[in-house]
Amino acid sequence: MALTGVACPFVLGFALATWWGNPTLVALFVGAMLTATSVGITARVLSDLGRLQEAAASSRPSPTFSSRSSSSRSG
Repeated sequence: MALTGVACPFVLGFALATWWGNPTLVALFVGAMLTATSVGITARVLSDLGRLQEAAASSRPSPTFSSRSSSSRSG
């Protein structure tokens, strides 16, 4: 999920800026700016909802998943 929230704005911003005839450096800048905005908005929404500490809000894999899978293998 986090990868989509970063990759989509970057790729779409880059593609749109390139399609409008901007140089590659400008297109990279547009993609980067849209990515930064997207990540900032997502963090603010999760914070406002009080869900910033949940595993789904983290870009790291949850330790809960690894402990579940290791315990299910041993049993």
